Order: sequence, then structure tokens, then C-alpha cells
Amino acid sequence: AFENCKSLQNIYVESGNSYFSSVDNALFKKNSSGEEKELVYVPHGCVNLTIPEKVESISSYAFTHAKLLENFNVNANNQFFSSFGDQAKCLYSKDKSRLIKVPALAKGVLTISNDTSTVEEGAFLNTIGGDNGINDIFFSDSLQSISSDEIRHLNLSKVENLNIYAITNLGRILDTTLITSVSVSGTVNTIPESGFAGMTSLSEVNINEGVEKIGNKAFIN
Repeated sequence: AFENCKSLQNIYVESGNSYFSSVDNALFKKNSSGEEKELVYVPHGCVNLTIPEKVESISSYAFTHAKLLENFNVNANNQFFSSFGDQAKCLYSKDKSRLIKVPALAKGVLTISNDTSTVEEGAFLNTIGGDNGINDIFFSDSLQSISSDEIRHLNLSKVENLNIYAITNLGRILDTTLITSVSVSGTVNTIPESGFAGMTSLSEVNINEGVEKIGNKAFIN
């Protein structure tokens, strides 16, 4: 319904509407009790988004044009979603096992919850890297899944707290030739063979105290 509404700033729904409502200029669908149950669409002009208590689903195109988002604020009683973050609050599943969406205007160091095992496809949609965006990611010890193209566009030069999954998939998810600094998670006891191979710009490596073995050609260029 809103696929081409790239410049839409706000959505207002009259309070008497039985099917839809607007919260923080975003569009929600109501349940039979008149409470917000689904986040339908976040317009370009939305900056801080509140997820009400009864919301249980998010449409697949909800964040397509949400390029000014700075924070998510999830009602503490919501049973399906939560928000977490220091500089920018991101949207997570209730137990934080899934990172659902990073605000487009997140800046500086992005710390992913240590409970997060999956970064969902589209989580970094509309985010930017560099001095005006995300320049460093502190990964979760629990990370087990992230798609190939999810964060490559950030052109990161620094990544922290890499577990075995992140190390072995680094070349798939990032342009490793741009990385100048890495640190290894405390869960890692062996840096695998060729784990950091091809990182031609690497100038700093922080190896945790638990690492017992470094594989053959782990840092070969």
C-alpha cells in the first residue's frame, strides 16, 4: 500500500477509526478490542517509534522508507518485542535472541545484545556507516546467523567481540580489506586457520586471554 511513498512524513488516523490507529506518526492495525496489534508502516518522517503493549507482528514493508528513525521504545509489557541499546535503542524479539531492526540514524558503536543469535534480514536496512553512521559493531557472543549482505554496505573498519561464527563468516558478511581493528570474543579458544586472512588493512588485533591456539595462516595476506 505504501511502496512508493518515499516522502510521506506523517500518518494521522482519527480516534474513532475501528480498524487502524497512529502512534508516533506510524500506522498500526487494531485488534478486536481496539488495541494496536500490528505495525503496518513507518513513514519517512518518524524519528522515535513507540511499540505499544499489544503489538504482536510487523508487516514486511514497515521500515522500507523509515530513514530518519533514531530509537525504538517498546512497552515493557509487550510479550513479543523489546528494545535495547546505549546510543540508539534497537528493536529485538522479547528475549533478544533476534535483532529485528536497527534505527536508520544509529551512530558510533553499535552493541548487539549478548543474547542475540540471529540478525534478521533487513535489520540494517537504511543504516549508514562512517563518521555519520555506524563505525563499529560489538558483536554478540551468541551470534549464529547473519545474511551475507546485511552489514557489508557499512564499510566498517572496526569490529569487536568476534565469536567463532563471526570469524569464520567474516569474509562473507564484510569487506575485510577495509578492517583495521578486530577483537576476539572471550568464547574463542582457537583462532581458525585463515580466520583473518586477506585483511590487508589490519593494524590492530585484540586476542582474549582464553585463546590457546592460532591456526595456520590465520593472518596471512
